[in-house]
Amino acid sequence: MNLKQALKEKNKLKAKIVLTQNRLSRYNMIEEGFERVYDPHEMYQQLLVETDQLIEIKTRIQKANLPVLSKIYRLSEVKGLMAKLNKLSCGQGRDSYSDVVYDSAITVVERDNLLLSLEQEIEKLQEELDSFNFSTAV
Repeated sequence: MNLKQALKEKNKLKAKIVLTQNRLSRYNMIEEGFERVYDPHEMYQQLLVETDQLIEIKTRIQKANLPVLSKIYRLSEVKGLMAKLNKLSCGQGRDSYSDVVYDSAITVVERDNLLLSLEQEIEKLQEELDSFNFSTAV
């Protein structure tokens, strides 16, 4: 299994765990006289097995990712920076509702150029990680 497949498997397993947790919660306490569709004891045992499987695959993924860990962290942080830049107020001139005049150090055009640069870096990092994920065995 390559890293790309392992990441998909991890996401499937996480979804399966959520489903099992929901069944455990939903059918643990029911109104007397109603039928339990799922046995909470079985759901809990299944949850333990699925959790162990998730821990195992996450550990394998983490070990496989060691050579590109800095790129993974960089990708995450650059995406966070983009989100903050997208919210940066860059107004210029007089406010139409008051007499306040605004002057932004970073203009809209400058912010857009910064965002474009970060977007290009994200694309490059993502391509490198995709290639690594495809070619790396777990």
